[in-house]
Formats: sequence, C-alpha cells, structure tokens
Amino acid sequence: MESFFRWLVDNKDPLELLFKIVAALFGSGVVGTLIVAIYRGASWLYRQWRLRQFRGNTFPFDVIKPNGDVLRAILDAENVNDPLPASSVPYTTRVQGQDTQHDLESLLNDKQWVLILARTGLGKTREAAELARHLNQLGWTVLNLTRTELVTEPATFPRDNIGTDRKLLFVLDDLNRKMSRGKQERLTRPGDTAQQIQIALQERLQRTLVAYEKFCSGEIRVIATARDETERERPDEPSEWEKLEWDTYSAFWKRFALYRLESPQVAAQASILEITAKEAAIPLEAGDEDYIARHNDGTFRNLIENLKAAKITNTKLSRQNFIPTLQGTWEERYREAVTRYPAARYVYDAVDLLRTVGIDLYDFTVEPTARLIAGGNFIEQLWRRFQIHYALGHLINSQHILTPSDGQIEAKETRVMNPQQYLLPLTNLLVRLGDSRGGKIVESFLSFGVTLYETKQFQNAVQLMEHAARLNPGEFRVLNNFGVFLAELARYPDAEAAYRKAIELNPNYATAYNNLGLLLHEKLQRYPDAEAAYRKAIELNPNYATAYNNLGNLLDDMQRYPDAEAAYRKAIELNPNDAAAYGNLAYLLRTQERFAEAEPLYRRAIELDPENPNRYVGLVLLLRQTERAADALPLLEKWSSLAPNDFDPFLALAAVHKKLGHQDKMKKFAARARELSKPEDWYNLACLESICGNIDAAFENLRRAAQEKDFDREHAKRDPDLEWIRDDARFKEIVGE
Repeated sequence: MESFFRWLVDNKDPLELLFKIVAALFGSGVVGTLIVAIYRGASWLYRQWRLRQFRGNTFPFDVIKPNGDVLRAILDAENVNDPLPASSVPYTTRVQGQDTQHDLESLLNDKQWVLILARTGLGKTREAAELARHLNQLGWTVLNLTRTELVTEPATFPRDNIGTDRKLLFVLDDLNRKMSRGKQERLTRPGDTAQQIQIALQERLQRTLVAYEKFCSGEIRVIATARDETERERPDEPSEWEKLEWDTYSAFWKRFALYRLESPQVAAQASILEITAKEAAIPLEAGDEDYIARHNDGTFRNLIENLKAAKITNTKLSRQNFIPTLQGTWEERYREAVTRYPAARYVYDAVDLLRTVGIDLYDFTVEPTARLIAGGNFIEQLWRRFQIHYALGHLINSQHILTPSDGQIEAKETRVMNPQQYLLPLTNLLVRLGDSRGGKIVESFLSFGVTLYETKQFQNAVQLMEHAARLNPGEFRVLNNFGVFLAELARYPDAEAAYRKAIELNPNYATAYNNLGLLLHEKLQRYPDAEAAYRKAIELNPNYATAYNNLGNLLDDMQRYPDAEAAYRKAIELNPNDAAAYGNLAYLLRTQERFAEAEPLYRRAIELDPENPNRYVGLVLLLRQTERAADALPLLEKWSSLAPNDFDPFLALAAVHKKLGHQDKMKKFAARARELSKPEDWYNLACLESICGNIDAAFENLRRAAQEKDFDREHAKRDPDLEWIRDDARFKEIVGE
C-alpha cells in the first residue's frame, strides 16, 4: 500500500490532469461521476497518508528491550548494507591487563552518568555499545538517542513508548555531531535580549534525563560518547571540543564522570585485524598483521576501513596497499571515486553544502543539489544528470555517503565557494519536496530556515516556514520559527498569532512563551502581557536563563529596578557564562551610579565575549564617568578595531583624547567620526560638535534631538560627550534640571 501512495505522490499532477480530461469527455454522466469520485477518494487517501508521514515517530529514542540486538541497533542502524558491519567486528581488549568494560561498568554504577572521551576512530561507540549490550542482557532497557530535535522534558512517563520498565540505560552517542547546530538555536538581538528557535540540546537533555530519574526513582544510567580534539579541522568551524560548549552548559556536563579512552596497543590492533579478516573472509597477506599494526595511526577505524576496501574490491590487504592513516584513507576514497565517476566531486560538494546549511542527507536532496552545483548549459546539465545519478548510487553503496564518517567529506580537495548563492535554489527545492517527502524533511525545513534567518534572507525564511506550516499544521516548532521570521519582517500580528498557535498545540512549550514575550515587549510595548509570557516560560522551565535575562530587560524598561536586578542575577546564576546577562546587569548598576559593582561585571562580559564590540561600550562609559579616561584608551582601541566602520568608538576616542589634552589625536578621530556620522542623527551630531568645540551647532542639534519621542533626557544629563556644553544655560533649557 505504501508503494501505491508513493506512486500517487510522484505522479500527482499528471494524474489530476488525466482524471479531469477523462471526466470532461464523459460529461456529467454516471461514468464521469464515478471517475471524479475515484479521483477524490484517491486524493483523500493521499492526504491522510501524507499526514501520517508527517506525524511519524515523535519519541526521540530507539527502545531496545532486554535481550535485544543492541550491537546491531546502535552500530549498524545508519548503514544497513555495510559490507563489513561494525557489529560483526569482534570486540578486542585495547590495552593488555586493562579491562575497559569492567572499569566503565564500575564507574557507571558509582556515578550513574559517564562520558567516554577520545579522538575519532578509537572505538568510543563500540565501548558504549558493548556496555549497553551487557546491561541489556541483565534486564536493562536501552534507550538510544536518534532524534535530537524531538528531545523535550516529558510531563509523564512515556509508557506507550517504553512499557512498564523502570531500569533504563540511555545511550547518547557522538554528542559533538548532535550538538554542532547549537549555535543556531539562540538568536541574540543587539540589545542583548534573545529569542530562540529551540532551547539548546544540552539543556533539553539535562531536563529530560532528570525527569526520568524522578520517574524511575533514580534507577537510570547514562552512557555518552564525544570527541575531545581541541584543534580546529577548518579555521571557520569550531573544534570538536568547542562544539560541546563545556563552559556554557557546565551544569549539564558536570553530571558526567569522564572516562578518557586510551589508544589501542599494537598487539590489540594486530589481533583485531587478523580476527576480523578471517571471520569476514577478507584476504590478508600472511605475516603482515604486525607490520600494518605498527604503521597504523593507532585507530581501530582505519584498520576496519582498509579491510572494508579490500572486501569491496576483492583484493588482498597487505603492507603494499595498506593506507596508514584515517585521513589518508578518506583522501584515497575520494580520489578513487572521482577517478571512476568524475561527477562524484559534485556529490561530495553537495553533501558538504547541505550539511553546512542544515539540510538532511537523502538521495532526493543530495542529487538535485549536486546538479545545482555542477551547473552548465542545457546539454551539459542533461549529461551530468545521468553522471551524478550513477555516481551517487555508487557512493551510497560503497562509501555510505549519506551517513558520512568523521573526516570523510573533509578529505575532498576543495570546499564549496560562496554557499549563499545556493540558498534561494535550495529554498525552492525544499518547497518542491515538501508535498512528496512528508515528515522526512520537516527537520530540514526547521534547520535550513535558521540558515536563511542568519543570512538575513527573511522573506525566503518566511516562505519556507509558511509552506512547512501548511503541510504540517500540528508541528509547533515550525510555528515558533514562523513567528520568529515574521517578526523580522515587521509582521507583528502574524508573528503573535504563530506563537500563540504553537502554544495552543503545546502548552508546555517554554521557548514560544519566551519569544512571545520578546515580541510583546520590544515590538508591541504591551508590557504586562510580555511579563506574563516571560513568567510562564520560567514557570515551565525554572532553569531558563535566557527568559530571566529577557525579563530583566523588560523590568528595567518598566523602571522596576530591584526586580530587574534580581532577574539578571538569576540569569547569571543559571548560566554563569552568558556575557549578555553580565552586560545587562552592569548597565543597570551603572545607571544607578553603583560603579564599583558594575565594573567587574563589565569586565567579565568582555572576558566571555571579547570579539563583540558591543561589550566595550558600557565599560568605556563607566571609566569616563569615573574620571578614568586614560584607562579607557586600550578598550577604545580594541573597540574601534572590532568595529572600524562604526561611529561610536571614534566619537569616544575623540572625546577621551580631548579630555587628556591630545588635540591632534582628537581632531583625527573626530574627523573619522564625522565621516561615519549619519544625517539627522541629531543627538550624536550634538555630541560630535560638543567635542569639536562648535557650541552653537551642538545646541542646534541637541534641540532637534530633544524633539524626538525617544530622546533620553537622563542619559543626556550624564553623557560625558556633552560635558563641554553642560554648564551653558541653553543645556538646562533643552534637557532640564
């Protein structure tokens, strides 16, 4: 039946036309009526099938009951047609005299949560899977995390998914990759308030696992794996360690006991090579085991990949054709693929591009993307269409290109240049795929929508989410993102409606309450409603640091300063590495002239976020307000280097040098500020003329600024840029006493 529906989907448009033509030929007779009824019935069945496809499985874990096939479920789930399945490779003791499994089990029983750390290729997943298999045989139900986007704190124990078992072992494998999109989840605004696409996985996992601890009276265990390389593979991408955001989410990571996996000894490598080759019937040159093991890069993965290549090509593995490093193995795989199928380079580039922009890897997403990258005239496109199709089929079967291993895609010779040029065509591709591919691409809609948002393609992001919402009206995450993107286009009523619909679908969705609060606060100035939304977000998630920070900004705007201070301090308590909360609290204290308290907070914000020019503004003002202009100079130099085309740092540099009696430097920086100034920016122009000694021009600009509704008289009274005109009677006339 599913194949019938798939056929209907793929041929929906021509079938519709055919039915209408036949019905028209038969007129309004019985046959015509019957044909129309058949068509409508088939269309209804298709719509119902499509809705079921979208709903899918909403449980984030694969459940493996006691005495299940744990190794196959964890190790082979993504590569079911692997010529050398990971589960078929025998487990080997990596260090003589050391029982890694015993050590891990003891640590797990003692600490409950264990994180296995090692560089890629050393067998982290295998160690976790072996321990899970052992405990599964002892009666533990294994919950293997496979759908991170669905992780959310359960309100009740999910009996329908798990059954009545209460001895649960959670397996969280390859956390670096699962958390690599964390940077997309929080979208910070210039005013240091933040809306969110979704709460970070670290926070959601912590709340979810703690909930299960309560449900099961503490009878749960967590075994996780992660890479620990600190060097970046690419300069513009975070290292594997940075992806974990250890400091930002310290409360989550501190729950784990760490187990650093040792590299396997040469004897262990030789043993696994010999045994695996024998059991998999892979020819291995006699006596070469020790040589290969000694020259291997120390990873089990490279040995297995060499054996796999020998099996696929039906050749004997020997010291002559052995590739000694995992990086070299991936590079050789790429060269072989491109030599056999020149169009394979487009497939590699497509995989690289899709992972960069957040679109999941399927044959139906990779193939059209490869054609897009290949380009060419009509004849070239037609020819490459077939080349790419066959190259992709080869790479899926031989290299599992849709589930690439760490470092596999990075081994290609070049990167896709200017990924932004492909964003609009990829938007159109996802819209076309939406009707025919159901729930398979919902996550691509969400993550690619964030990419469009981050590149300020708001109209395309709205188009994408509008289509996703129409296809799947019950998906609250789509509606939340839709609201975020609509707000950027100033469609505030529509954004509010989207947030409220998301909340209606999921009343426990704290993220949507936070975003609704931000909209009501910053865009609609409905302060009481905004406060209610923020507080509801906090009620649903008491550890929601972002909502506390946003609430603090609202309470500051409402002049409820003690309450604002308490909210900021709570945000810092919950997330002591959030520079925005430190900066906001410091601003509040500085405006109350609590300079001694504010200064260390400003410095902590800079320490946490040193490349953000906005972090320097408040501390520079504080130092100038406390007559420490010379101390402000190093900060101003850093600020201006980070924002060389911004007016503010050069205005401040001119003012500080004037204060210090450096007239030549004052004139230099004032001239640069004037170049960067904007017409009718009356307040800043008043400050500039004040510094330059053009008193009449300063007051003329200040008078115009005072006529604007957002003029801040209290700030003007203490602004150090206006100190040279503050004693003039005209200042009090314009600004007040």
